[in-house]
Amino acid sequence: MSQGLPIVVECPDCGESRVRPEQVTVRRCVDSGQGSYRFACPTCGLLTVGDSQMSALMRAVDAGAGFESWTMPLELVERPDGPQFTLADVFELHLLLLEPDWFDAIVALEVDG
Repeated sequence: MSQGLPIVVECPDCGESRVRPEQVTVRRCVDSGQGSYRFACPTCGLLTVGDSQMSALMRAVDAGAGFESWTMPLELVERPDGPQFTLADVFELHLLLLEPDWFDAIVALEVDG
């Protein structure tokens, strides 16, 4: 892709359109290697992320699109200590949320250290 050629992007609301390379940011997940792109739709202004093949994304970078890499949040691989969350816990939370002062009750709970 040569410098300055428009890049074809797709907005979920407006459909396909063409934007300048500098209006697109190519993204690559360090953990999975998956590529995507981000842009603001020129029609509706919606900030949109779309998936694409890395070869097409690298051509967009060659044409002048920005590039960023990112990693998955650590919370996805962390496993908290403590007892497993059970169906009884869900039921107790449900009952608590039915109370008008549920937020104050949660704040007042002490967490075991």
